[in-house]
Amino acid sequence: MGINASRKERNAVRKDNLEDFGDDECLQARGQTMVEINGRFVNIPEEIVIVILSFLPVKDLEKCARVSPLFGTLVNSSSLWKLKCEREGKYVKKIMAPCYPSDWRKFYLKEPFSRNLIKNPSGNDNFKHWKKLQDGGNKWIVEKDKGAGSGEKPPELLAISDGKPCNFATSYGWCCKCQVVDLVQEGFEEEMLDRLQPPLKVGDWYAARFDCGNLYNLEVVLHKTKKGGEKDVIDSFEYDEQTPQWAPNDWKEISHVFKDYGPGLRFISFTHKSKTLCSGQATMVPRWQVLMSKCPLVRTSTLLDAVGQGRLSITLDSYQFGNI
Repeated sequence: MGINASRKERNAVRKDNLEDFGDDECLQARGQTMVEINGRFVNIPEEIVIVILSFLPVKDLEKCARVSPLFGTLVNSSSLWKLKCEREGKYVKKIMAPCYPSDWRKFYLKEPFSRNLIKNPSGNDNFKHWKKLQDGGNKWIVEKDKGAGSGEKPPELLAISDGKPCNFATSYGWCCKCQVVDLVQEGFEEEMLDRLQPPLKVGDWYAARFDCGNLYNLEVVLHKTKKGGEKDVIDSFEYDEQTPQWAPNDWKEISHVFKDYGPGLRFISFTHKSKTLCSGQATMVPRWQVLMSKCPLVRTSTLLDAVGQGRLSITLDSYQFGNI
């Protein structure tokens, strides 16, 4: 009974406090929010509540949105997500203004400038998101170990594949696959792409087997439309490599930066192919990441005969944009 009485008392106090402050609609009209501190309800300006909420991770914000209609409105407000974007470096005002996201929450969750835009870069999900164009020899496979005959992956390459040793493997016949990145779908605003024209750095890690020669080709093309016709091509980069038998099998990285490519960029296609010069299995893993730093980065990584990982990214840190 004592416990029940204590609860009734607390509920009575809370009810009195609530009657003093009014309902959610009244508080919202005054630009205030009611929160409970040490058993007492206190009125706090919405601006301060938004600042406090902006420090919470997304999962906790989802819970807060269910507390009341007023909290739901605050959690879904542009002010909160704009604050989170700026604090966490997902939007850098001095570099990206006056290009602003039309939906700050979507921009934060998509984080187009700070993640790998190539989906399934190392084969953790087998060939999901990839289109096979050629499947020769013993055909494409996914290796779940370090890769036959290749050297140890350096830390920066392991980071691309979340520390997992998975990679795609080709064969003695040409194996070719591609993936197309829709930049708008991935969270980029068209105005940002057209006005900022962030540099795109393309990179690829590759390594060959020690006991078998290999041919490798990488092609990255910037397109205006998804059809990717000749008239839609804005710029392209192609890289060829032939590795002789008994060559060093350590990992290497190639890179290329697209700059001043003009307005209209909406799609980037990544295609690579490889084959061994003997009847064996070769491996490769591509990666793309678009980070928005002063120098956006497009990186892929692929293996010649062993393991590779692709990456495409656009970053925002050490490059001065010209036309902003």
